[in-house]
Amino acid sequence: MKSFKIYTILSIVMLFLGASCNVLDQENPSDIIESEVSISMEALRVGMYSSLQSRDYYGGNYPLTADGFSDNGATGGFNFPALDEVGARAITPSNQIIEKIWVAVYKSINAANNVLTRIDNAKDLDEKTMKSIKGEALFVRALSHFDALRMWGAHWDQGSAFGIPVVNKPQGFTEIVGRSSVAGTYAAILADLKSAEALITDDSNGKGYITHTVVNALSARVYLYANDNAKAVEYANKVIDTKKYVFFNPSDFLVTYTGRQTRESVFELIFDAQNQSIYNFATYSRPDAFRTEISYFASSDLDTFFMSRKNDVRAESVNFKDNDASISPDGRSEKYRGEKLRDNPAYIIRYAEILLIAAEAKGKTAGLADLNTLHTARGMAAIKASDVSTDAAYTAAIQDERRAELNMEGHRYFDLARIGQVETVLGIGVLPVFPIPFRELTATKGAIKQYPGY
Repeated sequence: MKSFKIYTILSIVMLFLGASCNVLDQENPSDIIESEVSISMEALRVGMYSSLQSRDYYGGNYPLTADGFSDNGATGGFNFPALDEVGARAITPSNQIIEKIWVAVYKSINAANNVLTRIDNAKDLDEKTMKSIKGEALFVRALSHFDALRMWGAHWDQGSAFGIPVVNKPQGFTEIVGRSSVAGTYAAILADLKSAEALITDDSNGKGYITHTVVNALSARVYLYANDNAKAVEYANKVIDTKKYVFFNPSDFLVTYTGRQTRESVFELIFDAQNQSIYNFATYSRPDAFRTEISYFASSDLDTFFMSRKNDVRAESVNFKDNDASISPDGRSEKYRGEKLRDNPAYIIRYAEILLIAAEAKGKTAGLADLNTLHTARGMAAIKASDVSTDAAYTAAIQDERRAELNMEGHRYFDLARIGQVETVLGIGVLPVFPIPFRELTATKGAIKQYPGY
């Protein structure tokens, strides 16, 4: 696969694709006239993937901020009020980190929309390639809308009016898009995924591109959030039944993170020494780093959690011992090591999550086998049916497994929101969504309504 580097042409392409939802910027990327710049469909495709790699999206800040706000994470840094707000779980609408994440997510949506607007008139593309690129763009648009819904919308309640702006065409700076309902947002996301499913095959692209199986994996996640358990099981099984994915032995667990595109990875974004992510810099930096040099820590609560899990090799994914004293009582994630190259991948979907989706959606009777497949692969004794005899006990076991497996990958806060446990776990008054950035509220002249409580 091509590593999606910032090629020379991308300095032009990303300007062309960069219009973001409702943002009041000084310069308009759409001022570049299409007739003046010849942009190939392949360049637009590369630019779309590169937009996902933004440091404020899957280049680091989107998943790390979500976990930093949860009981998995804590924050450090030096004299950065926006980061302090994340660690204190007291984010305001003027928070710079959240504002930049919003812009990055909607730039990816705009990049996908630019591809979709032009793909049907593209020249010199065979039909299979054209279908694949169109399907990839639909996937990126669905993923980005879904990530926006998880962060800024009431994703757990299909009856809520607090969805997110759904943008299905390239957007100029004078256009205003208000919130869709949650149900309307899910409908748009699932429509894009269904269309992508029909367009992409598993042999459409090289490894690292979006494939048919990747589309099915994201569909399983979205259906789980949408509380459609039957569909979540159906799509999780489509991934499982490919038999492409296998867990490492417990002793080799960390290869999941030290390797690249391993047999446990369904979809990850590739970085390299010239095109770095910020995961290492933000979570580890160097072996003797001070707290002020690192942005996101594994919380002491996560240490307590792992101490209660006998033989769980995933405890090796965090380090609470070999750190500078300034970091105590928190620790550091070991998932993003690689201090020299800082080419840590973005783990968008892993096989472990697919097993957990199947286990949760099936319920305690049918789902325990899937839960135990992962549980035992990580060195632990199988969970007995008698240990999870009630729905509440089974839900707790699922959430514990998700926390052990997916910590510092950007899922915990969203999980707590969808099961209604944000205040119980994170504290009274902590809201289950992030605030819409103040700049967006101003730009839309009230068309976007803030979530109650902010």
